Amino acid sequence: MEVLNRPSPIQEMLLRASLLDGDDALDSWRRWIENVDFDKLPVSSFVLLPLLYDNLRQNGVKDPLLQKLKGWYTRTWFNNETLLRRAAQYLNLLRDAGIEAILLKGASMTIAYYRDPGLRPMGDVDVLVRPDRIVEAASLLRESGLFPTPVLTDDVVRYMHSVHFADGDLFTMDLHWRLLWEFGPFDPVESFWHGRTEVEIHGAPTYVLNPADQLFQICVHGARLRQAPLRWVADAITILQTSGSDMDFDRLLRAADLHRLILPLRRTLGYLGEVWPTAIPETVVAELHNLQLSRLEGIQRRYEAIDHTRSMLGKLPRVLVRYLRITRGVAFTRRLLELPRFLVFDGKLQHVREIPREVFGKAKRRVGTVVKSFFGR
Repeated sequence: MEVLNRPSPIQEMLLRASLLDGDDALDSWRRWIENVDFDKLPVSSFVLLPLLYDNLRQNGVKDPLLQKLKGWYTRTWFNNETLLRRAAQYLNLLRDAGIEAILLKGASMTIAYYRDPGLRPMGDVDVLVRPDRIVEAASLLRESGLFPTPVLTDDVVRYMHSVHFADGDLFTMDLHWRLLWEFGPFDPVESFWHGRTEVEIHGAPTYVLNPADQLFQICVHGARLRQAPLRWVADAITILQTSGSDMDFDRLLRAADLHRLILPLRRTLGYLGEVWPTAIPETVVAELHNLQLSRLEGIQRRYEAIDHTRSMLGKLPRVLVRYLRITRGVAFTRRLLELPRFLVFDGKLQHVREIPREVFGKAKRRVGTVVKSFFGR
């Protein structure tokens, strides 16, 4: 099993209590509550409390703690309803301009899979538009009172995958023009648009991803999380439970191979297949391991195995891997010539001539860090 930030055994008890049925859920609930102090739960557990409440209620549990859990469900319902109602206004705005949008992450999970605004906490709304409509979409949102961070420039569109919009009322929306940061301008994405499914939120027609594409996005995103693994696991299991026989694992495997994202799928689906054996067919995990890793993913895996506190290169390999990934499909010479432009953007510099000074300064600090890691202060 390759490196993955896995839920702890106690977190897995909470997941099972929240997602399983009957005796399996009740046994997991009893074991979880015996091993935690409910009044001192880690923040990472809060994301599952509304789902836990609903599952225990449906399984006939009578416990004084359910009243506290109901409070989390009620707050989540209210917050999500507020977000979704506001999102519907902006989705109608985009639709009226002829701009199609696909809901991503929490909003799509809430509408298409949990099907209850109280079950899955979310802090913002993520929306995907086609890359050739991003400037127009951003302009419409800005004119309606949402302001982007960072400002949408040519380099932002070229090297990033989304921008964050917010207003004065604490409503936030992430506007995406690529599904994941790992995608570059030349990644083929029409299959995601062709496979989309129409849904509606508060009178606003919009779309969500095909179940296989939704699972792909959730797993790739979850594989790189260094904290709070509960959310992606709960989302993935819920997608699998909801879609049932409609889950197209062949489509999922094709997406992993086409976009050179085999490694995160191996990690996440491997974990799910190990801990939730009924969720992922063994043949799918086996086929993932039979797929050939790209050269770039091989470099990435070797880099992740390095102890960066003792590496003279620091995070430079990660920056270069990111650049190589988002410029996949670009000719080698053009990649090389464009690298300084990317380094200026990534390092938030003003000019190419600042790069040597920045690199030298970081190298100097890195030498100090490496020496300290070996010999102490």
